[in-house]
Amino acid sequence: MATVFPSSMITSINRPLDEKSNVLTIEKRNAIPMAQRYRGMIVVVQNEGDVPPQLFWLPTDDLMNTGWIGISMQSGVIEAQDVLYDNGLFKTNITNVQDAIDNLVEVINDITSSDGRTAQQVEIGEDIPVTNCISPELPVGSTVSTNDSVWDVLKKILNPNISPTYIQPVLTLSGSVPLQHEIGEFIMPELTPTWVQNDAGVLIEYRLRMNGTVIHTDFISSIHIENSFQLTENVTYNAQAEYGQGIIKEDSDGELKPLGRIEAGTITSNNVNYMPQRKAFFGHVDSDEDINTSDYIRELADSLLNPVSGTKLNITVPVGRRGMCFAYPAILPSPSSIIQQSLNFDIKESFSFIIVSVDGANGYTGVDYRIYYLVSEFAYPIQETFILTI
Repeated sequence: MATVFPSSMITSINRPLDEKSNVLTIEKRNAIPMAQRYRGMIVVVQNEGDVPPQLFWLPTDDLMNTGWIGISMQSGVIEAQDVLYDNGLFKTNITNVQDAIDNLVEVINDITSSDGRTAQQVEIGEDIPVTNCISPELPVGSTVSTNDSVWDVLKKILNPNISPTYIQPVLTLSGSVPLQHEIGEFIMPELTPTWVQNDAGVLIEYRLRMNGTVIHTDFISSIHIENSFQLTENVTYNAQAEYGQGIIKEDSDGELKPLGRIEAGTITSNNVNYMPQRKAFFGHVDSDEDINTSDYIRELADSLLNPVSGTKLNITVPVGRRGMCFAYPAILPSPSSIIQQSLNFDIKESFSFIIVSVDGANGYTGVDYRIYYLVSEFAYPIQETFILTI
């Protein structure tokens, strides 16, 4: 509330009653405490040197330093100086304070040149190469033409036309695990396709293929379980889908944009491969009798699918047992070492070595195996671990 003085009061001092209304610098103006500011406050900044005095006004409830409006005296008329409007995307000087809080597009509509032309009528005036712009209508490398209007350029930046994106259909196929089995095993794969239409047309025909041959076409009952069969070679499944032409989508202005439309076509899924592998067999033994037979080797206590060069096979021989046996496909190299763990010593030279044909699962055709075995005359008094490295 304003302080009221008697109308008959006459002051004889030659300076302002309120020292805040007359300060030396902008910094002094900015330092006026918030509690001492009020709407309608006017402050004169005297400035130093050749800089003329300036008059500032707080016309709104914005009492921060951003709320100061410069006032100049021209031909006896008080006019508000331009206020810088900046929303982070666009800056402009405007004379109407209310415009500073209006929508950016409304501000741009109010812009006029000194000769009265609007932003739609004012041309850029020179070619400007685009080197950094996120608008899809002004890609880097393009040029803003000298004849383009300010309005058109601003519209491309602030309200660009966004073309539709067309997404291709997706077809995937998953299979029951495991995908690797011992050669000769009987398996019943369960195969499940997943079809995502996206912007393509409707699904016309579905085909599930095994090694290139169609075995199933009913997508409604899409999960397919194969009849049991013996796995003796690589078996590859994939799916195919034929689909129709997709719809035409609209851009951000509501115009149909056929460029990129998904045409009718065929898509093929990923492959699901079932692979037969040979096993390694190993375990503790008490006799080397019949060790040269497939049945003996397959009856060893432990096995490992698909051994490769570098694979380690561990056998723990319990107290009271007499020896151990390692067997793996002969296509692999001879072992680099056989370590007796308690001694931390390579005893490979102590093992006997033979070649034996070992069957696959369910009596499937055998292949040559390397057999390494060691049987002692006496039972082991302590538990021993042996590690063979292929």
